[in-house]
Amino acid sequence: MPAKPTLSAAEILAKYLPEGTADAVLAVLVSHDILLKIKRSRSTKWGDSRPALPGRRDVITVNENLNRYAFLIITMHEVAHILAIRKYGRKIKPHGDQWKQEYRLLLIPFLLESVFPLPLLAVLQVHLTGIRASVHADTALLEALRKYDLVTATITVGSLNDQDTFRTQNGRVFKVIGKMRKRLKCQCLVSGRLYLFSPLAEVWLEKRA
Repeated sequence: MPAKPTLSAAEILAKYLPEGTADAVLAVLVSHDILLKIKRSRSTKWGDSRPALPGRRDVITVNENLNRYAFLIITMHEVAHILAIRKYGRKIKPHGDQWKQEYRLLLIPFLLESVFPLPLLAVLQVHLTGIRASVHADTALLEALRKYDLVTATITVGSLNDQDTFRTQNGRVFKVIGKMRKRLKCQCLVSGRLYLFSPLAEVWLEKRA
């Protein structure tokens, strides 16, 4: 049996992030030499940062069960902690002005209609004018993000139109290519391979064409 192909770092990140952002997020991590570890769901936190001792890599962790928009926001939140400590030292306030500045600079490049749905984008723009210590402390942002949790938005593949994109339970994202008599032809956005889906298959909407 041939070995399964090894996914690149960008392909792995693409499972968790908004479509088209994996390369940019990976560039941030690589340019700052920060290791991202994806963790199982933790009830007490969505992510954390672990500044390393000299000569070792800084590490951030993010929960795997977050929706794609929350995953991006939390990743930038935790990267900002690392960068603020590098620039200003370990004695700064964890969510003080230095951290807010780094967080804002990291997140602004992603505030695009091609990345976030318009309703969430509007909330994020307000969020960056008065940044709170955590997403949970910003009620408006937390409520806006929850609307995109996978568990709340299942639809059937048969209800989609050509060029709509959707996410399956295993995290892969597909685009509807065309409808056949009993199946829908869909393309995996990571591998480019074509698959046939039952119109009754339950998935999560990514983006309408």
